[in-house]
Amino acid sequence: MIFLTLVIFFAFLLIVWVVVRLLFRLEKHDSITHDERELWNRFQVKEQEIKYRKPKK
Repeated sequence: MIFLTLVIFFAFLLIVWVVVRLLFRLEKHDSITHDERELWNRFQVKEQEIKYRKPKK
């Protein structure tokens, strides 16, 4: 009975560990910096072209 409880407990821990790793992997590719970098690389746009330029007085 104790063996079965330990097996179920460690199986649950393994499932939680896999889900947490998957969430961190998705978070890395779902960040704003990743999106900006991807857009700059895809369209070859420089950071200066994206930023708003203030008109000279």
